Amino acid sequence: MGSTLDTCYDHFQRVITELGGPCEGMSVDITRGTKAMSAALLLAAFRHRITRVRYVEGDRDPTNPGVVVPGSERIRDLHADIAFKHRAFDDGRLLFQKGDFAATASLLRNVIPRDDTVQCVARIADFYSAWDRFDYESADSLHFNSPMPSQWQQCIPSQRQRQWVHQLAQPLPDQADPCYKFLMAKRLRWLIVDLLANGKRRVHQCHFEDAILRAYRVLEMLGQARLFDRGFDSANLPQDHTVIQKLQEDRVKKGSAGFGINKDGTLNAAREQVAHILNRLGDPLAQELLNIAEKGTVSIKSRNHSVLVHGYEAIGLCNHEVLNALYEELRQILRQDCANFDENFTIAQFEQLWV
Repeated sequence: MGSTLDTCYDHFQRVITELGGPCEGMSVDITRGTKAMSAALLLAAFRHRITRVRYVEGDRDPTNPGVVVPGSERIRDLHADIAFKHRAFDDGRLLFQKGDFAATASLLRNVIPRDDTVQCVARIADFYSAWDRFDYESADSLHFNSPMPSQWQQCIPSQRQRQWVHQLAQPLPDQADPCYKFLMAKRLRWLIVDLLANGKRRVHQCHFEDAILRAYRVLEMLGQARLFDRGFDSANLPQDHTVIQKLQEDRVKKGSAGFGINKDGTLNAAREQVAHILNRLGDPLAQELLNIAEKGTVSIKSRNHSVLVHGYEAIGLCNHEVLNALYEELRQILRQDCANFDENFTIAQFEQLWV
């Protein structure tokens, strides 16, 4: 039976392939033939996304039940769209749980392009896809109002997630605002949390090089936020401030790189320089910001040698355990910086998607 079914399937799928053309205009007729032939034809049709199945039925001759009464034949067209929809949902769910949100949306729209429920699920994938690539405005603009299949209910963005994305979608604070530095410190802490969760997903997906870069940016941004807390903008530092002057002098004496100079005469500081400024200002996290960049199998400082930055080879080729440990260290530092970090991190890391 298996051999017969396989042979029939190979034949039918080859014929359908040779016919070419859009499969939406095709139908398969399973009226005649053996059960193996009918099953093989249905499987081949399913493989090629032919949704119309035809069957000719009729009244049975009471004296000979195996024979249809001539003239009573009726054509029945059956549609297998629901089976394709379920298959697409199943395949899309696997992609979704792997974090391939854009692929999920593309798959669903290609298989069942005119189904409202499918479109709504695809929009959910669009939401997470936009959020995952930091396109907060696009994610914030999406709405979901169609019935949702039960297996996708947990993927509907929660009100807290919608609010989180909405606040990240807002324009950056105006530099002319008297509260600019305070507002930037607040904004950067939202971004830091979101970026840490984003990096964790890169580790989960084995995108190790991307995970290293995100870890570096988390550390850099945390220093910038804490500097904003103290009234300093790392991109616009005053030359005449005592701490900054002294640090500049000491770095020059040691042969280390000094601050960058802007066109207006103000200074700008890189990640490590920001951490040193914080250290001299008595920031309790400054030393941790310096230490975590140096230590470990894969140090954050090595980011500069990444093929994605200035280097010629990947520096993140390691296992999940190493990078998970690095991200856990960053998480512990961020918990010291922000009282509500755990709550925000839970919102940002898409936890309900991995169930």
